[in-house]
Amino acid sequence: NFTRINSSAGRYATYRATLDAGRTLPEKNIGLRFNALWQNGGDYRDDKENAIIAINPTLKIGLGQRATLNLDFEYLTSEYRSDSGLPIIGETLPAVPRTRSYQSPFDLSEQTIFRFRADSEYRLNSNITLRDKLYYTRLDWPSRGTLFGGAFPNAAGSLDLVRTLLDLDDRQTIVGNQIEALLSLDTGGFRHQLLLGFEFSSHTDDFTLDVAVLPTIDLFAPIETAAEPLFFLPDQATAGQTTALTQAPYFIDHITVDPRLDLFIGARFDRVDYQDKLSSTKRDYQQFSPMLGAVFTPNDDLSLYANTGRAFAAPSSRISGPREAEESIQYEIGVKSLLFSGKLNAQIALFNLAKDNIAIPDDNGVTLQIGDQRARGLELEVIARPTQDWYAQASYAYLDAELTRFSEFVLTPTNEGFASRLFDRTGNRPAFAPEHLWTLWAARDFGAHFTLAGGGRYVGGQFVAEDNSYQVDGALTIDLSLTYRQGPEHLRINLKNILSSQYETRGFGASSVIPATPFTLKATIGYSL
Repeated sequence: NFTRINSSAGRYATYRATLDAGRTLPEKNIGLRFNALWQNGGDYRDDKENAIIAINPTLKIGLGQRATLNLDFEYLTSEYRSDSGLPIIGETLPAVPRTRSYQSPFDLSEQTIFRFRADSEYRLNSNITLRDKLYYTRLDWPSRGTLFGGAFPNAAGSLDLVRTLLDLDDRQTIVGNQIEALLSLDTGGFRHQLLLGFEFSSHTDDFTLDVAVLPTIDLFAPIETAAEPLFFLPDQATAGQTTALTQAPYFIDHITVDPRLDLFIGARFDRVDYQDKLSSTKRDYQQFSPMLGAVFTPNDDLSLYANTGRAFAAPSSRISGPREAEESIQYEIGVKSLLFSGKLNAQIALFNLAKDNIAIPDDNGVTLQIGDQRARGLELEVIARPTQDWYAQASYAYLDAELTRFSEFVLTPTNEGFASRLFDRTGNRPAFAPEHLWTLWAARDFGAHFTLAGGGRYVGGQFVAEDNSYQVDGALTIDLSLTYRQGPEHLRINLKNILSSQYETRGFGASSVIPATPFTLKATIGYSL
């Protein structure tokens, strides 16, 4: 039985409150947990208000000595002004205020999400357990966002920014059920934990995506002139009414060969019936996805592992043109070790991931399934607790990513106007895939009341689009946190980006980037029972 209440206020008029409460009724074998969230605030960038409300009640019911039922419901509604960022002009950012917004007054994104899940478990005996997982999700997502299309000189000697408005109305529903049996058995001196399951799911997606023309706006002296009614381009409209029915048996066998060696063998066979009523498209996808893994533990402080597997996914309903199944295969090896009597936990992993038939938006904003990519690299993590009062964690990731197949059509100016040319991007780096990423975080307790924590995060340079023409520079940010605890109450001060590092994040489309938020401060007051 507990109750935790937190409320916080931060820079840019950002406010947030959360509630987390749990209650048990042992005489009725019932447990209840309730989470709630409210958030409202602005942003560093102009005209970027946002609001979120969410609730999540969970009920656990004991049905005798052998069975349990978990019921989980979630409702979330959010409303925010999506950020189109600053336009990229001639492979550079214009010399304008980083807070400036060029998007239309009609930009707005609203999401409403309902989720329900019922998980039941029944233990027949010590060797057999039956499980059933029923799930339902509904998403309603109307949104409008401004997309930039370059800048051209105007009569005043300045530049006019070309803009269009994307208008999306998307409704998705996912319903499915998984039934599983977990078996424990011995064969030939080997110990097996065998999971057998079958999943059936239905995913429907009903959407319309329209493109409207917006008036140009001066890049250096912007005056908004957009007004309704909007003019929508009929030849740019897309829509879909898709249904994907999936039937998939699967199994995973965890085999204990001896106390030092464990093997994992599994497979899943997906059969997907895909249909788009508007385009009269029908596809039957069948894919066998195996996995294999092993863990070798020579002693209590060291373990080595390796795994490989294939994955499969039906194509997105927003893809234009031919639609094929997206496939991937991954290999990974790693080592985990405890050092210095358990005070240091270190692990390193090497991986290689290849994806085929991935969906990539081209320079015109059209999503086509014409890309393959490969990513390989390493991940290193070290967690240290030298004393009871000290904690530190450091991680580093290296990523070598490459588009092994991708071509796109680009509108280029000619003497007669504009023409569409095909450019081969094979060999380029995928968008927003930094080569280097590292984090460092440390915390120190000063008695029972104070904790001081701080750290840094570095993200290497990233290309914003597959043409690799514009790269966001790498950035280092430093954060600090101070917590004071007194009985059931606590006060926490968070300082983010204390150096006010100027850097950019991803944008809306391939023609813009979003300036990151500079130094911010947030204070949180919490109370626990």
